[in-house]
Amino acid sequence: MATSFYIEYRLRGYARKYEDWVKKRAYDKATDLKVSPSNEQLPHITLYGPAITENISKVKSELVGTCEICTKKYPLIPFSINGFSRFDNKNRKVIYLEVNPSRTLKQFRWELSLNLRKRHLSDTKSVFDDKEQFEFHSTIIIFDYISNNKFDELYDYLDLHCRLNDYDHYRKQHEISLLSKLKHYLKKHVLQQKVEERSISQYLLRVTALGKSKKIMFEHDLILHKTLNRWQALSRYWWLKTIRQFRELLGQT
Repeated sequence: MATSFYIEYRLRGYARKYEDWVKKRAYDKATDLKVSPSNEQLPHITLYGPAITENISKVKSELVGTCEICTKKYPLIPFSINGFSRFDNKNRKVIYLEVNPSRTLKQFRWELSLNLRKRHLSDTKSVFDDKEQFEFHSTIIIFDYISNNKFDELYDYLDLHCRLNDYDHYRKQHEISLLSKLKHYLKKHVLQQKVEERSISQYLLRVTALGKSKKIMFEHDLILHKTLNRWQALSRYWWLKTIRQFRELLGQT
């Protein structure tokens, strides 16, 4: 029986909180503009798919094998989140988190794509999977039907109020002084000085395979070198083990 699947990395930690924060404001602004986004998704970076296979067990073996070979060559796979940007396609408009991939993440994604497509193991429906050059991103909001003017207005609103520095000030609003808040507001909104944008450092810790209704089928942990079922993937116990091992590994590099 044919099985549909995706391979992705699910954002966690500060990056996940930042995207959730921007996403809420994007959806609230869309409501104000009386426009309807497409279906909402959990914050993630697609690595392969959507695709279809006749042998999901073989897909699992190839995924695990690729992960283990890659982590032997480079134990940690870093990348960073650099604010957000937009796609203006003819039939679809997207606002997304910009992902700045490291050389190792680019190589991992390409090797995974090659291995999942060899000997027709899977047929991908994405036009990007067979290309070595890949646009890494995490979707914030998608519109299939929206006017250019309203899309520009929504993006300009987010650009003005929802950059990483804005989120930092939002998080620290009870910790910083009123004077600091005023200086930040004057620089950005009155004097329109460019506030230096920072980035969020991240590492690829797990790779997730999703099936029907985009539910987790299994997940491979690159830090623990362990394949997790759906319940283990969602378990706080296993996530804490991953984080403890990751911190030890980070201290060794």
